[in-house]
Amino acid sequence: MEELINNIQEAFALLDKVEKLNDIIHDQQSNVDSRLSDLYHYIENNNLNAAECCRIIKEIKKVREERRDINNAWEILRIFNANTGKLVVEEGAQVDDI
Repeated sequence: MEELINNIQEAFALLDKVEKLNDIIHDQQSNVDSRLSDLYHYIENNNLNAAECCRIIKEIKKVREERRDINNAWEILRIFNANTGKLVVEEGAQVDDI
């Protein structure tokens, strides 16, 4: 019985971590979008030679790959959140009541 309670408590702790990831991923996406915007503005406002163009394209590619990873994480969390209803505990029940 004690092992079951410990497992349930661990599950709740993991679920809390997943919820916190929502905020972290949101902040990461905002950061990446700002970096992309800065790169676009730099291109718009500066005359670049071939080497500079190559360097900035590589940086845009790197940031876009980061953004793709973040979007993939968002999709996984979206699916998880859509299915959390299956994890709902009977109303009023708590792990301590078990």
